Amino acid sequence: MERKIKSKDGREIITSMTISPLRDSEGQITGASRICRDITTLKKAEERLLLAARLSSLGELSAGVAHELRNPLSGIKINMQILARQKDLAEAERRLLKSTQEGIDKIQKIIDDMLNFARPKPANFKPENINDVISHSIAIIQDKFKRANISLIFSKEENLPGLFIDAHQIQQVLINLMLNAQQAMEKGGTLTIRSAHHENGGVKITIKDTGSGIPKEHLHKIFDPFFTTKSEGTGLGLSISLKILENHGATLEVQSEVGSGSVFTINFPPERTCEV
Repeated sequence: MERKIKSKDGREIITSMTISPLRDSEGQITGASRICRDITTLKKAEERLLLAARLSSLGELSAGVAHELRNPLSGIKINMQILARQKDLAEAERRLLKSTQEGIDKIQKIIDDMLNFARPKPANFKPENINDVISHSIAIIQDKFKRANISLIFSKEENLPGLFIDAHQIQQVLINLMLNAQQAMEKGGTLTIRSAHHENGGVKITIKDTGSGIPKEHLHKIFDPFFTTKSEGTGLGLSISLKILENHGATLEVQSEVGSGSVFTINFPPERTCEV
């Protein structure tokens, strides 16, 4: 029997419980023994394998669809640009062309995302200071957070080992997670990013927001391609981020509660550490 329980440190863990009867010398049942085993790591590994299989099959499908759309879309885009160059167009026609061009650009973004998901660019691994990578990521979107009335806190642990990573790709992951957090805090809030040594000798990064949280029924779907509850977006951001991290030998975990916000944790294994 499997069940979820809270550990002493407040973590939710999955346990496997085995109950066996205790018998006396005459074979009569005199009691029962109960053995509980923490199988959280095993269950998470199984979930990652199932997700990887789904992502692989959907990746191939996405690549095929994206390539089929790309060529005709390019032709439509060229024709629109030719029409827009005409000087005798009425204002209403120009507005219509502009609206159509914006729609084409959105479709192009979806196609680009599908291709990035299906076939990520090869990583350029180099020794990097992860605190610097996080700081650069924050600098890119800091103004956006100020306008959204969100306080951004970076709590960095000093003397962390270097990481053998593609800084640009990890920055892409961090920015995606931070933008997701911003969208979950529509009325403002606080985003806290922490870097720290992992208990296993690696490095972990936690991104915690005070947003609306993720409903329990959505938690197991958020890494699925094209799953989104937003009015905008392709639903590929987390799927692409997961693929990038898997290519780095890292994992991405999430804890969330409706009304209390979400915590995403990136775990880099000890094998990724290096000197910088």
